[in-house]
Amino acid sequence: MKLAVISNFVIRSFFLFLIFYLWGTFFLSGFFMIFLVSFLLTCVVNYAWFFFAIKRKKKKTLTLAEQEHADKVLLQLEFMTTAQSLVLFYGALKKKFLIHRRDLGEVPALSGATGESACVSLAEYYSSGSTSGSRSKAEESKVASLRSHQAVQPIIEIMPDKIFLKTEEHNAYIFSLFHKDVTKQDVVNCIALTKVGAKTVIFAKSFPLELRMFFERLNCAPVFLDGESVYTTLLKPTQTYPQFNIEVKKSARMTLRQLRQLMFQRRRAKGYIFIGILILVTSLIVRPSIYYIILATIVFGLAVASYFRPSKTQDVLW
Repeated sequence: MKLAVISNFVIRSFFLFLIFYLWGTFFLSGFFMIFLVSFLLTCVVNYAWFFFAIKRKKKKTLTLAEQEHADKVLLQLEFMTTAQSLVLFYGALKKKFLIHRRDLGEVPALSGATGESACVSLAEYYSSGSTSGSRSKAEESKVASLRSHQAVQPIIEIMPDKIFLKTEEHNAYIFSLFHKDVTKQDVVNCIALTKVGAKTVIFAKSFPLELRMFFERLNCAPVFLDGESVYTTLLKPTQTYPQFNIEVKKSARMTLRQLRQLMFQRRRAKGYIFIGILILVTSLIVRPSIYYIILATIVFGLAVASYFRPSKTQDVLW
């Protein structure tokens, strides 16, 4: 880990110094002056980089150990069937929305009851021989509190392909697509299986940006919760995790074939066209001596912007 940080720092500093030195040759004279100014600017940018990186790290909700654990959990979810993952999420949702019954205190025939069992015990208590005349004021107060909570009892039902959740805040059908790469047709199918008036919520490892942008324009736009959001808002708070059967032995190196496939993906065509047009246009209006420096600066700026692009996460469960 430390070696990776050091190597990143060295590579970043080298490219920064190179960019500043090349630009310095056009505005300054003398090797020593160019070198000194480039070195000072590199130090300033590195300090700013480090400062913003620390602030960015503080905003993260997961520590390094928690991130490693989250990666293991998400890996297991990718190898689970839809039915298996729904059972896991069903248990987590029950804990999240029914665990608050523990705060209601204990009344006769309700000691230790939580969640759905609390509702059963409450019904038994109402139907038992205990009448309002035989209860103390404290018992009456607790029974009244339980009655008010029973009125807003969450409904959590598991089905072969989805989970239905209804609470005061939520009325949703939850789908799990962790085992596949989410496509537009998958989202359309989930929306079609959602009843009118309910929200479509989809759990998956990740969602393509184009997919999010397409459905955000619609009035039936679903809620997309990626792997990290599912972990931080549902699995981690309820301590509900799958069994760890799949493990990563070592980091696989990318082969030349995989690199070629990655470079020539269809979705990259627009980016390549844009870069080609940019190069052609700038070559006509910029003198050759500074042309490559400008292009290098643009590419490096895009790299910095991509690195600091904030990830889209949710702090609460939709």
